[in-house]
Amino acid sequence: MKASDCFSPGFIVKPHGLKGSVVVKFTVKNPASFSGLDALFLEQRGQLVPFIVESFSVKDSTAYIKFEGIENSEQALELRYAKLFLPADMAPETSADDPALTVGYQVHDAVSGDLGKIREIMKAGPQETMIIEHAETDILIPFVPQMVSKIDHKTRTVHTNCPEGLIDMYLGE
Repeated sequence: MKASDCFSPGFIVKPHGLKGSVVVKFTVKNPASFSGLDALFLEQRGQLVPFIVESFSVKDSTAYIKFEGIENSEQALELRYAKLFLPADMAPETSADDPALTVGYQVHDAVSGDLGKIREIMKAGPQETMIIEHAETDILIPFVPQMVSKIDHKTRTVHTNCPEGLIDMYLGE
């Protein structure tokens, strides 16, 4: 299975407890719809590796998953930040401009250039905010039409036009 044939419903945040469970942040609207899955693919070293699901519980947009063969918190820690993948035909119906689809996309600002990849879309009240992994620090940019000028799904790039000083605030320039 290739990542291009899949979609990513979320990523592993951290270990949960001592017996190998992990906390998963879902970027799709109804993560409970995936609770009956027997397996998920995790991205490891650029490859998609299947993991058998032993248990799966959901609270809001967070899931607690126990994978077969992951028996302690040290093994679970090795999975931290791994993206989850499922076959594309399992993707929920969404609009092409849904911010959740952009997790993992590169962000290119009209003035500041390449900023990094989107690690997460955070809900902050009624507004969604991109958390971008930059080499020096995380950059937060509201996912609003005034700042997001274009989403290119083919090149997996979000183009932004941020107001003067916003990016400099994070990078200290």
